[in-house]
Amino acid sequence: MSAAICLRPVIAAIALWSVSAPVWASNAVRPGADGVKFTAVFNDTGPVAKLVFVVLVVSAILALVLSFLKRKRGEAFVSGLRTGGILVSLAAAAFLAMNICVRMVYDGGVPPFVIWAPGLAEILMVVMAGFVASGAAAFAHATMARPAKAGVQ
Repeated sequence: MSAAICLRPVIAAIALWSVSAPVWASNAVRPGADGVKFTAVFNDTGPVAKLVFVVLVVSAILALVLSFLKRKRGEAFVSGLRTGGILVSLAAAAFLAMNICVRMVYDGGVPPFVIWAPGLAEILMVVMAGFVASGAAAFAHATMARPAKAGVQ
């Protein structure tokens, strides 16, 4: 494997970060506040959303590492994460949506959108992590399933 192939994911990540930097720098959770909106959403989430998000992101990174190392022992993990990542995130999203609905019932009506928008941001953050984990696992599974070229180890 040449060095150029190894550096492609790093270059792609740097390019993606540089393109999305203005989006990360603005804050939509608290209008007028300085800071990064993703960290504001992550800091405002409850323990369930934080745990699911961290587990899914770490699983996506692990799947990519296993695919680049061509480890056959991790193939079952990657295959399970391919479908399980999005299912776990949807289960967490359903739990978070249920919490929003329960709160609306106890408050006696639908609050303004500004009040429950951070809850929707939590849900979307968890679902996004599930899509990222499933996408990384699908890529890793395809990379691991590809037969090695003759003479290349």
